[in-house]
Amino acid sequence: MKKITPLIREKLSKALFLKLPDGLYLVSNTCHTPTDPLFAEVICPSSTRHVQWQRIKSARVDQRTCRVFADKESYQRWLSQWLKPDKT
Repeated sequence: MKKITPLIREKLSKALFLKLPDGLYLVSNTCHTPTDPLFAEVICPSSTRHVQWQRIKSARVDQRTCRVFADKESYQRWLSQWLKPDKT
Protein backbone atom coordinates (compact mmCIF):
# COMPACT_ATOMS: atom_id res chain seq x y z
CA MET A 1 0.00 0.00 0.00
CA LYS A 2 1.33 3.46 -0.92
CA LYS A 3 2.13 5.56 2.13
CA ILE A 4 -0.01 8.73 2.35
CA THR A 5 1.68 11.93 3.49
CA PRO A 6 0.33 15.46 3.90
CA LEU A 7 1.02 17.94 1.12
CA ILE A 8 2.12 20.43 3.79
CA ARG A 9 2.96 20.11 7.48
CA GLU A 10 3.93 23.39 9.11
CA LYS A 11 2.84 26.19 11.42
CA LEU A 12 -0.49 27.69 10.36
CA SER A 13 0.16 31.38 9.84
CA LYS A 14 -2.29 33.72 8.17
CA ALA A 15 0.20 34.18 5.31
CA LEU A 16 0.34 30.41 4.70
CA PHE A 17 -3.43 30.10 4.94
CA LEU A 18 -4.07 32.89 2.44
CA LYS A 19 -1.74 31.40 -0.17
CA LEU A 20 -3.16 27.85 -0.04
CA PRO A 21 -5.30 26.87 -3.04
CA ASP A 22 -9.07 26.57 -2.65
CA GLY A 23 -10.45 23.09 -2.09
CA LEU A 24 -7.58 21.52 -0.16
CA TYR A 25 -8.34 19.95 3.23
CA LEU A 26 -6.82 21.72 6.25
CA VAL A 27 -6.47 19.83 9.53
CA SER A 28 -5.10 21.08 12.83
CA ASN A 29 -2.48 19.04 14.61
CA THR A 30 -4.17 19.94 17.90
CA CYS A 31 -6.94 17.47 18.68
CA HIS A 32 -9.67 16.62 21.17
CA THR A 33 -8.69 12.97 20.61
CA PRO A 34 -6.30 11.42 18.06
CA THR A 35 -9.17 11.12 15.58
CA ASP A 36 -10.95 14.41 16.36
CA PRO A 37 -8.98 17.52 15.36
CA LEU A 38 -9.98 20.91 16.76
CA PHE A 39 -10.26 22.18 13.18
CA ALA A 40 -10.74 20.31 9.90
CA GLU A 41 -12.29 21.98 6.86
CA VAL A 42 -12.03 22.32 3.12
CA ILE A 43 -10.24 25.59 2.34
CA CYS A 44 -12.78 28.17 1.19
CA PRO A 45 -12.56 30.38 -1.89
CA SER A 46 -10.56 33.56 -1.31
CA SER A 47 -13.75 35.65 -1.15
CA THR A 48 -14.71 33.98 2.16
CA ARG A 49 -11.26 33.19 3.57
CA HIS A 50 -11.47 35.94 6.19
CA VAL A 51 -14.52 34.21 7.74
CA GLN A 52 -12.74 30.87 7.75
CA TRP A 53 -9.64 32.48 9.30
CA GLN A 54 -11.84 33.71 12.16
CA ARG A 55 -13.02 30.10 12.74
CA ILE A 56 -9.37 29.02 12.82
CA LYS A 57 -8.59 31.74 15.39
CA SER A 58 -11.67 30.82 17.44
CA ALA A 59 -10.52 27.19 17.53
CA ARG A 60 -7.11 28.49 18.67
CA VAL A 61 -5.20 26.52 16.06
CA ASP A 62 -3.50 29.47 14.39
CA GLN A 63 0.29 29.51 14.85
CA ARG A 64 0.21 25.76 15.54
CA THR A 65 1.21 22.88 13.34
CA CYS A 66 -1.32 21.94 10.69
CA ARG A 67 -1.50 19.43 7.89
CA VAL A 68 -2.89 20.01 4.42
CA PHE A 69 -4.24 17.18 2.29
CA ALA A 70 -5.63 17.02 -1.23
CA ASP A 71 -9.08 16.18 0.17
CA LYS A 72 -10.88 14.72 3.18
CA GLU A 73 -10.53 11.19 1.83
CA SER A 74 -6.73 11.55 1.70
CA TYR A 75 -6.75 12.75 5.31
CA GLN A 76 -8.90 9.80 6.39
CA ARG A 77 -6.58 7.35 4.60
CA TRP A 78 -3.54 9.02 6.22
CA LEU A 79 -5.21 8.84 9.64
CA SER A 80 -6.05 5.18 9.12
CA GLN A 81 -2.44 4.33 8.25
CA TRP A 82 -1.20 6.42 11.20
CA LEU A 83 -3.50 4.59 13.64
CA LYS A 84 -2.62 1.17 12.19
CA PRO A 85 0.88 1.36 10.72
CA ASP A 86 1.92 -1.25 8.18
CA LYS A 87 4.51 -3.50 9.80
CA THR A 88 6.04 -4.66 6.54
